[in-house]
This record gives sequence, structure tokens and C-alpha cells, in this order.
Amino acid sequence: MKRLKLVVWAVLVVAMAFLAACNNSASNEAVDPKQLLTDAIKQSQEMESMAFEGQYVLSLDFENMMIDEEIKGFLDIFKDLTINYSGAYQKDLEKVELVLETQMNLGDLRSTVEVPLLIEGEKIWLKVPNLPGFIPDEFSGQYLEMDLKEIAEMSGEEYVPIFPENEEEEQAMTGLALEIIGVFIKNVDDSNFSVTSEEGTEVTVDFSGDRLYDIIENTVRHSLPELYEVLSKSEHLELLGLTQADLDELKELENEIPEDAFAELEELKDYIQINVGEMKVLLDEDGFIKQEGFSFDGTFSDPEIGEDIRISFDFTQSYSNVNGEQEFVLEAPGADVIDVAELFGTLMMGGMDYSDEFYDVEFERVDELQFELAQEEWFNRPEVSEIFFEDESTYELLFDEEFLEMLLYDEAGRDEWLSEYGVEL
Repeated sequence: MKRLKLVVWAVLVVAMAFLAACNNSASNEAVDPKQLLTDAIKQSQEMESMAFEGQYVLSLDFENMMIDEEIKGFLDIFKDLTINYSGAYQKDLEKVELVLETQMNLGDLRSTVEVPLLIEGEKIWLKVPNLPGFIPDEFSGQYLEMDLKEIAEMSGEEYVPIFPENEEEEQAMTGLALEIIGVFIKNVDDSNFSVTSEEGTEVTVDFSGDRLYDIIENTVRHSLPELYEVLSKSEHLELLGLTQADLDELKELENEIPEDAFAELEELKDYIQINVGEMKVLLDEDGFIKQEGFSFDGTFSDPEIGEDIRISFDFTQSYSNVNGEQEFVLEAPGADVIDVAELFGTLMMGGMDYSDEFYDVEFERVDELQFELAQEEWFNRPEVSEIFFEDESTYELLFDEEFLEMLLYDEAGRDEWLSEYGVEL
């Protein structure tokens, strides 16, 4: 769907906005930070390639919370989590590589996990990490292959390429995204922005303390109405495949926001305290991004019971060899890869104690049917999921090829079978 394309391109443009800078960024003269960011988005259209590396650091402090051991064991994974990554992007080769590395606290096991990912055209390869208890041993270390066109066909969605195929449409989408982002930037108070020039031009956006709440209120009061006006343009409606009815839904959403919602937003300050909140973008002498960062530290409290949890999150990313020829470490694997449907079918069996005879069943066709079934909206309804996943006898039917084909291709038979369990579609 074209609306799905908007989401994809909006995300890409926002990301690329921080991969380029405006032409005047190297100047020592005072620069309007809002204009600097807006110009960076325009400049992002010239980004053809780059190398990058970065780090995410997440820290949780929940010692003051009364939680059971099972939840605590899960939260321990994220108590002190650091993810390092590096990669490269080159548009003309339609190629992206990304290598993630982290150490995970899995109970008594402290495991180093490395996940290489490679994108070429419409295909993605992901190396399955070794995670005992989470990933079957037979898949660890192998590459999972995903063909985006095939996945789109199986899910009934329009294929949305990662790399643009239509230059004119790409420019139109980028222009629209620029207008939309400009609306939101414009309505953030100037006091949230600052520019320094010590080691290049650095733009800082501060949303600490109550600033974040002010940004949210300005977005609702001012940005949403202006967004409606931008999307109302006939060329944008055509580009996104929207109708006037779609816009009316947006307008209705805006009108349904009660005035007391802002009073409730004010009350949130008693529960959520933003200790640190800022985004920084450092530009080099050529006007390109040298480094960007995002920091957040917040305390989520319940004054009535005296419990709180503190979350801190830091992200930094640096760039090099912008618009140069990139050196890629990863190569597309050979024929020995795992199909998505194969892994999906195996994971569906996880946690069940089956006999050896059951494992002798040939699953190739069943895998395909299971994957197709998982895309059906009706199959994901809670009342339907309950039938299959809370009773072992009905769960085993998900591995019966004839039964799966009945569910998928015989609507009358499916409805009759579900009616026996009191479910009407």
C-alpha cells in the first residue's frame, strides 16, 4: 500500500537527516539551529554511501520495585546492556551491511552475541546467533534468508523496496517528508535548541525536565492541524494513495482530543521525571555529520506505593568515508541458507514434547502453510489463538497438511470447524 511507503520513506528521511549537514555549517557565524536541521534533511538527498559505527547503552535500576523473580530475571537482561555495531551503506550497489555485538545476561550465562546482517537489493541475510534455550541448536550460526518480494506476496502486501526504484517518486516522497518534518520542527520552542562551535558545529536539542511535555502539547495543538493541511494537497493525496475519507479520519482524531488531556499530561509529571533528555549532532568542516548522539535518563515513579524504576539510554554514532567507495566485510552466503518458513515452523513447535514418530513427518509443505496461516488476520484473533495454543490436541493439528489447507482454502469448512468451538468469523 502506498501509505506503507510513506512510513518507510519517512523513517529513511528522518534517519538520513542526521547523515548530512547544511552547506553553511562550517561557518563561524551564528546559525539558526532549526534551519540547520531543515537544510540537513535537504542535503541528505546527496548521501550515496558511508561507513558508520555506534553504540547503544541501556541501564535499568529497579531495586526499589516489588517484583517476582521471573520478571526480575527478564529485566536483568536489560539491567546493563551495551550493543556495539558497525557497517557500511552504498546506494549504487544496493547494499548495506551491519554487524551487531553485545553481551547478554541469560541467568547464570553471560553470552557474547554477534549478529551480522547483509542487505542486497530485495534480499536480506541474517546470521542466526547462538542463544541456548531461545534458538534451536541446528540453526545457530547459519544464515536466515528473507526475500522481501516473496514475503510481500505471501502476506498480501505491496512490495516496498528498501532501495528506491523510481527516482521521481523518491524525490516526491522526500519532499513530502521534508514538509512534514518541517511542521514538527517549527512548532518546537526555540529555547530547546542551541548551537556551539568548539570542534565543529554542534546542534543540541534539549527536552529535559518539563520541556518534553511542552513539546508534546505544542505538537498536539499546532503540528497536527498543520499536518492535516499539508496532506490535504491534491499532489500529496495522489502520491500517498489517500482519499478525503482518510483525511477526515485524521481530522476526527484531532477533534476528539479532549481539553482535559492536557491536564492529564500535567499530572504525568508526578509519575515521569525526565532527568536528562537531549540530542546532539556534530558537523565536520565539510558540513557532514561527524557524530550524533541521544541521551535519556528518566525516573518512572508511583508516589502512592513508593516504587520507582530508573531508565537511562545513551546512543552515539559516527560516520566516515561519506560518498566514497565502501569496503564491505560480509558477502552473500551460498546455497546453504535457512528459509524463513523453515525456521518459523520449527519455532512453532518449541516447548512441546513430541514423540519420535511426530518428528519423522515431512515439514517442508507444512512450513509454507504455517507461514501463510500466520499472516491471516482471523488466525491472530485472541479467541482463535486460544483454540490452538492452549490445547495440545488442537495445536498438533497445525502440523497436519490437510487440515492447514482446509483452514486456508476452504472457507465454509473452516467456519464450520471454528463454530464447534463457539467462534464466528
